[in-house]
Amino acid sequence: MPALLALSADNFDAEMAGLYKQLVDGDGEMNDMEKYWMQKVDAKGNAETYNYPKSRMLSYSSVATRRENNEWMAFARGHSKYVYPFESWGTALFCLSCLYCEWLLGCFLSRSFG
Repeated sequence: MPALLALSADNFDAEMAGLYKQLVDGDGEMNDMEKYWMQKVDAKGNAETYNYPKSRMLSYSSVATRRENNEWMAFARGHSKYVYPFESWGTALFCLSCLYCEWLLGCFLSRSFG
């Protein structure tokens, strides 16, 4: 949560506060938790505009992204038989990998013992 990062730094992180404002403002109506954090961020200081990095490499997923002026974005993805391309960014995504592994093990086990 960018708001928590902005507030927990020794010095107020205006860039993370800007990212939080950008994410929440673009979402439409705020819920109570978002309003709570927005009030804390607003009380702490001015938020800067967050500029996304032009290039980003997600090494565990073999993915590279390139963004130019928030107008377009390109992705490149590599494949390897030695690396399982998965990167989890939260508890919701972890569940997908568990379901996939369960399905995969079920297929192999049924073939082995069937």
